[in-house]
Amino acid sequence: MRKAAEQVQKAFEKKDLNKLADLCSYPVVVSFKSGELAELKSKEEFMALGSQTIFTQKMTDAIASTNVAKLTDGEQAGTMMGGDYGLTLYKVKGKWKINNFYLDAGSTVNSNSVNISDMKEMAEQIQKTFSYKSLETLSKMCNYPIIITNSNGKMTEIKSAEQLIALGEDKVFTEKLSKEIDNTDITRLEEVGSAGVMMGGDSGLNMYKFNGYWKINQIYQ
Repeated sequence: MRKAAEQVQKAFEKKDLNKLADLCSYPVVVSFKSGELAELKSKEEFMALGSQTIFTQKMTDAIASTNVAKLTDGEQAGTMMGGDYGLTLYKVKGKWKINNFYLDAGSTVNSNSVNISDMKEMAEQIQKTFSYKSLETLSKMCNYPIIITNSNGKMTEIKSAEQLIALGEDKVFTEKLSKEIDNTDITRLEEVGSAGVMMGGDSGLNMYKFNGYWKINQIYQ
């Protein structure tokens, strides 16, 4: 793990995008400052982001300031290099690889949907989206139509991303719902047959796997 982290630091020091790309496990998830995120399926897609997007001053400082000697294996959570901005290393088939980037740059990926095939990665990105309160990103995580059940029991069918965004942040990211999502222990999430996966409790959301990717289809406020 520490050897892999040292290689990451060297790649950032030299601004060697090709080397950094070789240290990734694909698909690799990239979270942008705006809350936008993308799942890049290949080295070519990652390289297309460009050095200016990856090797920003904040990212470079965050990786350089990581004390490699103090890194610990978080098992299913992997290990984090950096802070608000940085990356996560996970053990993939016996080798430590990067599988998440948290960038301070704006999105350079034009996509109308967020396609993530790993359940826990999707749950982590949902938590980040609620933290950023990014309705645009949340709208790309849904399989329409979705059902939103308000705290008073009223159910609303949302048929499109535009309709969800039109509701406004305050009506979607309620305090109770956001707290429940934030408190969800994603390491304990399990798929329950056709019921999919529930994040939260009395307030929360359901996600199902559609065409190989996890999507939100119900929100309980």
